Amino acid sequence: KFNQVITFEHDPAEVIKGLEEKGYKLVSNDFKSGIKYQNDNKFNNFEVHLKHGTENVSRNDDVNMTVHYVMDDGSEAPNDNKQTVNFTENGTQDLVTKNITWTPAESQTLKDVDSPVLIGYTADIKTA
Repeated sequence: KFNQVITFEHDPAEVIKGLEEKGYKLVSNDFKSGIKYQNDNKFNNFEVHLKHGTENVSRNDDVNMTVHYVMDDGSEAPNDNKQTVNFTENGTQDLVTKNITWTPAESQTLKDVDSPVLIGYTADIKTA
């Protein structure tokens, strides 16, 4: 009824709070509690804008390469050559859908490994 305080079946503040708990972010809300219905209908419309909240995330991955040497005659082989490169990817997670959009990590290269030179032996692979 005109000139009476506007009420809802569900409290708008509680509805908004529930949506924020699901990952939404309140952008704007032009409804103020205590407002009364107007007889000219000019001010009886209200807008509540929400958007998906986001959060920056990152992940790290290691890539390992091991060159393992084996001697055909069973003699002691040189120690393994081990390399590790670390990739860090950054992304943005949508807090509503939980989807993550990743930004590609910078490329990295594992170094070539020359086979050790041993007197009396010839490596079957010169460079790994």
